Amino acid sequence: HIQDQTSKTFPLFGMNRPTLLWQPYQSTKGDIWVGAGEGLYQLDESQGYLRKLQPAPEFEALNTSSIFHFYESAEGVWLSTSSGLYLADLAQEKILARYHQDQPDPFFLPIDQVAHIHVDSLGIMWLATKGQGLIKWNPRTQEHQIYNQKSSGLSNDVLYAVYEDAWGYLWLPSNHGLNRLHKASGRMHLYFEEDGLPHNEFNTTSHYQAPDGSLFLGTLNGMTQFHPRDFDRNPKEVP
Repeated sequence: HIQDQTSKTFPLFGMNRPTLLWQPYQSTKGDIWVGAGEGLYQLDESQGYLRKLQPAPEFEALNTSSIFHFYESAEGVWLSTSSGLYLADLAQEKILARYHQDQPDPFFLPIDQVAHIHVDSLGIMWLATKGQGLIKWNPRTQEHQIYNQKSSGLSNDVLYAVYEDAWGYLWLPSNHGLNRLHKASGRMHLYFEEDGLPHNEFNTTSHYQAPDGSLFLGTLNGMTQFHPRDFDRNPKEVP
C-alpha cells in the first residue's frame, strides 16, 4: 500500500482471504462499486470499507463470481462476470436478471464467462466471452448470433474486449492474436506478432479506448497502442 497523506486503504468487509479486485466503477449518482474476484462490493467511505452486495437467492452465483466490467444503460447496469451477464439496479442494490447458458427463456444466452460489453448505435449488444467467442445479442428480440473460430474465423475463442471504431469494425483482443470484425459483412482480419504485436496473448481488463478512438491493449509483453484510422480498411480478410 502507498502510505501518504492523500491515500486511503479500504478493506473488503467480511473477506478473510485474498481476492482480486478486477474493476472499479462510479455510477452516474457518484456511488463507487468494485467488481471483485468473489462478488460485487460498494464503497462505504464513512465506515472505511467495501461492503459486499447480497443478491437474492436466485442470483447467489454472483457471490462467487468475478466481475470484469460494468456497462450502464437505461435498463440498469450490466455486469460482465464469470457466471454470465447480469442486469442490476445499483441504486436499489438489486440484481434484476441473469443471462446464462443454464437459464430458461427469456434469460437464456449461450454464454458462460463474459469479459466485456459493447452496445452499438442500434442497441445491439456485443459480448466478448472467455471461451465462446463473440456473441451478438438483441435484448429487444432475444435473437443472438455467435462468432467463433469455427463459424467466423476468430483467431481464438477467448476474448478480452470488444471496441468499435468509426468505420464499422469491431476490435477483439484475444488469447491468441488481435481480431478485427467488419460488422456489416462479417469479414475478419487477424493480427499477430509478425504484424507488430508485442505478444499474441492479451489480458483481462487490460484495455481502453480513448475519446479520439485510439485503442490501448495490454499483452503479456507490454501494451500496444494504435488508432484504427491508420489501418487499411479493405485488406484481404477471412471470408
